[in-house]
Amino acid sequence: MKKNLTFAIVGTSALGMPLTNIIIRHFKRIKKVFLIDPDTWQKHESYKHILSKRNHENMAKVDVARQLIKEYNPSIRVQEIRQKAQSTEAKKALKKTNIIIACVDNDTTRLDLQVFATQYKKILLDLSAQIIGEQRIGTIRIYIPGKTPCLVCQGLNLANIMTDTLRQAKARTGYLKGKL
Repeated sequence: MKKNLTFAIVGTSALGMPLTNIIIRHFKRIKKVFLIDPDTWQKHESYKHILSKRNHENMAKVDVARQLIKEYNPSIRVQEIRQKAQSTEAKKALKKTNIIIACVDNDTTRLDLQVFATQYKKILLDLSAQIIGEQRIGTIRIYIPGKTPCLVCQGLNLANIMTDTLRQAKARTGYLKGKL
């Protein structure tokens, strides 16, 4: 393993924030962290964000994560990217990482990140959490190009993948609840 590590955390919300906290406290060789998330903190979502504070409302999620990192270790370089993982700026950042950590809430982005990890030989740690009725379900998948099975082979359900257009249409009709 390299002397200094560079992580990209894609999705800095309910799962990404606590994971960021754990990583910066336990991996002492981190030199840089890329934070990738297009969203802002919303008051109605605060129940699921254990590290959020009242003054975080309407702040970019990557800014909140940066504050957390800097409070613990000001020497870690942090670059925030307020765009989707598929954006050109995010892809440029992902190329510079040792490890990509996906804490995203949709399977399309998960699959896009795996394709990227394959192309650029990056380790991908895919974490997901879902609430289905009263059940809380979590998965962890580690993808190392050429060494471990792809995410689909590890259980990623292709039937759940839909285009942004379809997600938006379903949200407008009430089929999907919550923020896209």
